[in-house]
Amino acid sequence: MIEILIAISVGVLIIGSAAGALVFTVRSNQQNKATESASPLAQELLDNVRSKAEGNWQSLYDLTAKGDTAQSCPPYCYYLDANLNIVAGSEQKVVNNITYTRYFTVENVNRDNCGTRGIVADAETSCSGSQVGVLNDPSTQKVTAKVTWAQSGGSSEVLIPEYLTRSKNDVNQFTDWSGSSGVAGPVIRPDKDYFSQTGLDTTTTPGSIKLTPISGWLISSTFDTERTDGVAFNSIMWKGSLGTGQNTVKFQLASSNQATGGSLDATGPIDSTDRYAWNDIIGWLDFYGAPGGPATVTASKMTRWATSSDGDFTLDCATTPGGDICATSDFYVSNSAGDLAGWAWNDAYGWISFCGGLQTTDCPGTVAYQVTINQTTGDFSGWAWNDIVGWISFCGGESTTNCPGTVAYKVKIASVSGWSYIGPNGGQDSYYATTGPGVPVPVVTAHHNNKQYYRYKVLLEFIDLGGSTKPVVDDVIVNWSP
Repeated sequence: MIEILIAISVGVLIIGSAAGALVFTVRSNQQNKATESASPLAQELLDNVRSKAEGNWQSLYDLTAKGDTAQSCPPYCYYLDANLNIVAGSEQKVVNNITYTRYFTVENVNRDNCGTRGIVADAETSCSGSQVGVLNDPSTQKVTAKVTWAQSGGSSEVLIPEYLTRSKNDVNQFTDWSGSSGVAGPVIRPDKDYFSQTGLDTTTTPGSIKLTPISGWLISSTFDTERTDGVAFNSIMWKGSLGTGQNTVKFQLASSNQATGGSLDATGPIDSTDRYAWNDIIGWLDFYGAPGGPATVTASKMTRWATSSDGDFTLDCATTPGGDICATSDFYVSNSAGDLAGWAWNDAYGWISFCGGLQTTDCPGTVAYQVTINQTTGDFSGWAWNDIVGWISFCGGESTTNCPGTVAYKVKIASVSGWSYIGPNGGQDSYYATTGPGVPVPVVTAHHNNKQYYRYKVLLEFIDLGGSTKPVVDDVIVNWSP
């Protein structure tokens, strides 16, 4: 009897174990089959989203409810209807008697090098002129397809993530500038005309831009991409010869959804002709002739310096003849919609004040004076003050109270338009620096996203080390994505 009971007990254990293993196997097979059906559903959705983005990138990028798959659905979820329209919410699919819930999520993507290189999880930071920093890349989106279903009293899911990019490309290649200056545009194909230039020879060798002095720049006509929903700008490149010596070729880009560039913007480099201020002791102060390029007005300040017979008049501690000295002496001439304030510096005479007695911390003293910039014409007027040499006049002989005397002179911004020419940090004091011909420089798309019109500004600089040759630009190539 004891032997029979033992045998029965062992048999029960064996049968129980076998039954448990059988149940586990059945459930595992069901899970595998359900997953086998869910994975193609997720991949199909992701493929359709990719196709949608290739045809109309804005339809994906402009979605407002963005977040990872941990966010609630709704509102952070979407699906595609039968016509491949993006619809908020989720959809259900039945396969092999299993009801699946399917949707996708969209996340913005940050990259280092001001949004132009590797994908990072870091938050956005400020972007420097040398393209150091983390910015959002509006030409990349992280899309995750998600499929969920009920499974054994709980739920299961399949996730397939992918980074989608604005992959279509178009190129504008500018090869000749021997036509007419002053052509604002817009044009729909590169031609020989341009908007303005200074310090360059564009006609002696048609198809090339050459320097005449040590620096010069050219601003293109307005180019119309003919994409009313805008484009993203990817890179800018030039072909030609850098020459020998410490030469540079660099760019700024302006973009807008208006053919005129928008509202007037009195910023930019000082004009090659209207460039002189006057002091009775020092004589002329030249705001154009400094090595490396003219003084420049940005939206917030003046940069670089003016030259004179008694040394340089530095306008900004970050852009002095000796480099950035702001760590030891923090000063600059500020700009607020044409009202200049703050201080410049000269080694022989000390501080030069650009306004006084106007009830602000930047305009000390009891005598009211100020240097101003006309926001329509770019003309300077008024007076700056130095305790040793006295008044410095920014215009003369033009029959106004701010321009006395009989000799006509003035300081003027080279060209005033609605266009804001900016570099990688989003400011007018930075440039896209190139390493040489044939090497594209990534454009910070975050500053130029979904714009229909654009202009480029190319600056050539020459430093003669003895027998050096100047740079020559034969082509400018702008790459963008519709």
